[in-house]
Amino acid sequence: MTRKLNQFAKLARPGLHGATRRGRLISRLDQIREHPLIWVCGPPGAGKTALVASWLDSRRLKGIWYRLDSADTDIPTFFYYLGVAVRQLSPRKRPMPLLTPEYLPDLEGFVRRYFRELFARMPESSVLVLDNCHEIPADAAFWGVLHDAASEVAPGRNIVAIGRSEPAEKLSPLIANQALSRIDWEDLKLTYEETVAIAGARNVLDARVASELHRRSDGWAAGLILLLDGVRHGTPDLALAPMQARQTVFDYFADQVFDRAAENLRMTLLAIALLHTCTARECETLTGNSESGKLLESLYRRQMFVDCHNGPEPHYRLHDLFRDFLLARVETLLTPGEAHSLRQKAAQILEAAGASDHAFSLYAKVQDWNAASRIVLAGAQRLFSDGRSRTLRDWIDTLPIQLVHDQPWLSYWLGLALFQADLAASRETLSRAYDAFESRSDVIGQMSTAAAILTGFYFEYVDWKPADRWIERLGGLLKKQPVLPTPELSLFVYSAMLYGIAIRQTNHPMRTICIERTLSLLRDDADVNARLQGGMAITGPVACMLGAFDLFREVRQMLSPLLRDPHITELNRACWHMACGAKLSFDCEFDEAYGELETAARLAKEYNLRQIEFLSHHFEGLHAACYFDLERARIAFTRARELADFANPLQRAYLIWGQAAEALATGNAPVALERSREGKIVGDSIGSAAHSIIGSVFLGGALVLSGHHDEADAVATEALNYSKQQKIPTWEAGLLLILAWSRQERGDDARAQDLFLQALARGRDGSSAYFRWVFLGAHKMLSLASRTGAEDHYVQALIRRFRYHAEDQRLENWPWPLKIRTLGGFKVEIGGNPLVFGRKVPRRPLGLLQCLIALGGYDVPEHRLADVLWPDADGDEAHKRLTLTLHRLRQLLGEHNCIRLQGGKISLDARRVWVDAFAFERLLSERSTSAATALALYCGDFLAAEPEEPWMLPMRDRLRRIATGLSEKLSTEPRIRNQKETPRPLV
Repeated sequence: MTRKLNQFAKLARPGLHGATRRGRLISRLDQIREHPLIWVCGPPGAGKTALVASWLDSRRLKGIWYRLDSADTDIPTFFYYLGVAVRQLSPRKRPMPLLTPEYLPDLEGFVRRYFRELFARMPESSVLVLDNCHEIPADAAFWGVLHDAASEVAPGRNIVAIGRSEPAEKLSPLIANQALSRIDWEDLKLTYEETVAIAGARNVLDARVASELHRRSDGWAAGLILLLDGVRHGTPDLALAPMQARQTVFDYFADQVFDRAAENLRMTLLAIALLHTCTARECETLTGNSESGKLLESLYRRQMFVDCHNGPEPHYRLHDLFRDFLLARVETLLTPGEAHSLRQKAAQILEAAGASDHAFSLYAKVQDWNAASRIVLAGAQRLFSDGRSRTLRDWIDTLPIQLVHDQPWLSYWLGLALFQADLAASRETLSRAYDAFESRSDVIGQMSTAAAILTGFYFEYVDWKPADRWIERLGGLLKKQPVLPTPELSLFVYSAMLYGIAIRQTNHPMRTICIERTLSLLRDDADVNARLQGGMAITGPVACMLGAFDLFREVRQMLSPLLRDPHITELNRACWHMACGAKLSFDCEFDEAYGELETAARLAKEYNLRQIEFLSHHFEGLHAACYFDLERARIAFTRARELADFANPLQRAYLIWGQAAEALATGNAPVALERSREGKIVGDSIGSAAHSIIGSVFLGGALVLSGHHDEADAVATEALNYSKQQKIPTWEAGLLLILAWSRQERGDDARAQDLFLQALARGRDGSSAYFRWVFLGAHKMLSLASRTGAEDHYVQALIRRFRYHAEDQRLENWPWPLKIRTLGGFKVEIGGNPLVFGRKVPRRPLGLLQCLIALGGYDVPEHRLADVLWPDADGDEAHKRLTLTLHRLRQLLGEHNCIRLQGGKISLDARRVWVDAFAFERLLSERSTSAATALALYCGDFLAAEPEEPWMLPMRDRLRRIATGLSEKLSTEPRIRNQKETPRPLV
């Protein structure tokens, strides 16, 4: 509740008790609403805030009032509180994103997307007010944010900025293109009529006095209020108020107000100045005066530079000029001890109210470092999670260095806060914290620090070799089975350990324990983001590097429902889809992998997460290349290259392997070998066991393709031994396949067959999916096995799963996606299963398929099919019927790519469709084919069981003549002795 009160004070619209509405300026604001950004500037006390608040009130405009202060120079802090305001505006919608470190490389993109969504949520004619803009330095990054935000203001909405100075230089382009309009000091000056109205509201009705007040105040609203108060109290000479020196005048009159006040009122005013913003209860606690609330309310109603914001409790706030005056009087009226005591007590009240920023400043002012460090440690996790690392770093930097060294948790949080700014300093600071925790036997601190360092290695992914000692340290601590205080911390620690194991030390003895413990924690009722992050340690490194097929499916099924939770961060949401898409690609799940990767890339682009977008496109390209969809692979790899960080070795390795994959899929041996050699070097430099093996898979395949068989054998054998040593079974089947391919290319059929059967056996755990990474080699070896019948059912299942295309229509035994038998009868098989109909046979679509085959099956003009099937219909009507029937046929077959329509011609896809009639004719073109082999396909006349149609007869007659000739030839050949045929080898 206290934190909500603190947020409310920052985001509350100021009160308007007794404020005079300035009609001319309200009309001016109405007129300039066509400009996205309205800048209201003038000296302190010019009535800027009151004007904008009264405009909103009179026009009943909704929106957000945001009071800027020095903390907002930390841009993530600004977006944190702005997100709170948006949540108050639209509580049922998902929270707005926090400006966490992953967005900082593309801050402009984040800002534009954020404000685009913010203004979409705001009602039409609503306004975002940014008050106290003068609190932000002219060179602050905030002004770039405001510039970009102004570019995204939706029609009918506005940003109104209120401050003391002219627009910052970074906003100059908005002035030039008329996106910014101003109301300045000359506009804000009170007119005579407005002065009279304000004076009248205070019972000063004498026209002569009002005229003199107007002349003396020179249009300055604050000066007029002070002069009116002087008149009320009988100030003898209005000339004592020279308006040329506004601060002097203000000090004088404030002094008069302050000195005339009772002692309890003076203490109340000093107290509220220290509290910045407070409730009556808080002020009473600080002063010990039970009348403080009434005094504050009285000043507010007299309009004596006190604002009141209504809410769960009224909050009072002094005008900045008055507050500055009072803060100066704290130094002159109170002894150092009294001022110290008052500040300390104010800090305690602010801390209790959740106003950590102001409380910390006061504790630092009185050098109460223990209290200041208490605030840091209490708020560090929240600040870090909210992306406010700079604020956290600034707080800790304010503390004495020795205190930070003496309290290792401060060093821990400083190390985390430094991660994005200076990785080397971050690791050094965290290492120092670990040593301090170790000297104090603080196991929780040691584990937290080691886990943070390992998580840093994972997100950096540059060189894992220095991570070894941290893996050993954390592993040693976890062996003792410590009890961690929260499930979130447990997930953080065990996930970090899994990163180290899966990437660097895959044969670590705690591998199974860490997986089981993480899986158990994922079932707990922990924070949704913590669970998703913990789950990604399994769906990412563990599943992709180590296989873990069943474990991946279990975790994915368990955690995917969490994505419905609106509190899932954008980073975690995009990462989850990317990690699942990568693993599904490795597992050869064609459509699901594309779906997850496309979602990840879309979200990453929308959220400006370049690294995630890069990885999503890379895995999409690799997925497509493995299916020999080279155009899609090219597009995906091109997009990945546009997003890549070439300084990062992992991304550089992925780019190189993407080029190698395209070359391996097309048989471009020189490029494949060059890229694979380079990729192996870069991949090994990362220090990741799995990436070293991946590099060997690419290089081994490229060496076989290039004819360097001895070197290919050496690379694949070394990688195979290493994978067994490191307990990484994922690529063993693929490495055995490379060895088999190498032997087959050299003509060593027996050894090739033996190695191929070993590869099939090794891959039965699901790792046979990784055969695809051998590209042409996998296609060739599986094609040969399909011809010879080796492991027939298993091989055919793999070919179907890999969606490999047949090289020859004569291969009846190939697992075609679509098989059509037309000789002797008519049967259709989809994916090896007969096509089954309901009660009604779809004769028109099947008739179209039969006619297409009868007319040759390839490049058959649409008009010819239409004329043959609908001879009595006119041209347009026949074409409409053909279009509808083709659509129904494609739906019926379920394989839309099997029938192509291009350039007004319809064709069956020869790579995906086998037709017995076409195979029969093509077999005859092969000299080695015997008449008996060809006739084995001829089970009867073409479409013999179908109702006879004129378009069937030419093909039926032609095939019958061929079959008759073959039968006659076969009857004249010498009888071949009936003997058992010797089994054919793989080749």
